[in-house]
Amino acid sequence: MSRPARWPRKIDDQVAWLDSMARSGPFNADDQAIVRKALASKIGAVVGAAARAVHRASAAGFEADLVDAFRRMLEDGAKRDAHCRAKKVVLKTLIGTDFDAETLLRRGLTYTQFEPAWGRSVDMAAGLRADCAQALVDLHVPDVCARLVDLLADPEQDARLGAVRAMVQSGRIELRHPLRLKARLGDPLPEVTGLCFEGVLALDEEEGVEFVVGFFDAADPALVDQALLALGHSRRADAVDAIAGWLNREPPPADPSVAFAALVAHRSDRAMTRLLEVVKAGREAYAVEALVALAPMAFDPRTTQRVTEAVADRSEPAVRAAFAERFE
Repeated sequence: MSRPARWPRKIDDQVAWLDSMARSGPFNADDQAIVRKALASKIGAVVGAAARAVHRASAAGFEADLVDAFRRMLEDGAKRDAHCRAKKVVLKTLIGTDFDAETLLRRGLTYTQFEPAWGRSVDMAAGLRADCAQALVDLHVPDVCARLVDLLADPEQDARLGAVRAMVQSGRIELRHPLRLKARLGDPLPEVTGLCFEGVLALDEEEGVEFVVGFFDAADPALVDQALLALGHSRRADAVDAIAGWLNREPPPADPSVAFAALVAHRSDRAMTRLLEVVKAGREAYAVEALVALAPMAFDPRTTQRVTEAVADRSEPAVRAAFAERFE
């Protein structure tokens, strides 16, 4: 857009101007003055657009302005910065600069922002807390482990998911213990427990697989699915045997589809061999499910050739139909 001669009065025009500025290259002196004016705004949409412009232009020298903007958006945040959109952009822009953001991140880690939604009040700052947790991990803050454990008990699922992701990405093996505990205690969201499984598998080389396999007998089928998928995503060699062991249980599992998806997700020749063995000689229903799981890999000529060879001696109509639909 062509920029007006003066700073526009309408918020949408201000945001559009800042977005165009981000795409036009390095800031000149007038641009810098406009960005600072926008960062000083009390309107979250304008602050967010200004921070986005700074981030896209990789502009330096705005750290103090960004910090002031973040703190201002914490005040009456529900009114000024709905859904914490501006605060998230400001935080993303600050991370990676020379600014020491630890104090700011600690404040964001415990910040809540309740907004009306569907007749009730909802905390919209859970994602911000998760972002702060990850940033504290990236900064190698000494007591970050304790802060992440606190966030595991957050009432909001997005914050708990963020805590688990940050724990896994930290690479600190001592965090396998709170992840095991969280998995044992459970979570209303199965995906949180599934991430805990992935964290234990990543951080505990000796007992990780054994721990996750212990959930194969969980009463909740969703937990069993999460355990299988976590094993597949782990890419660990011993995880393939664990998944195959679940498939070979007696009586056979009624729905093996998640286990086959987990083997595909493993992306190893060891897992592929297991899948092809099922296609070649497994029970009919399992062979069909294995072919369905392998279908996304049909673009690969080598995979298609191996599947074709494995299914060559199968005559069951369901198996032949599954093969023809996905690989021929």
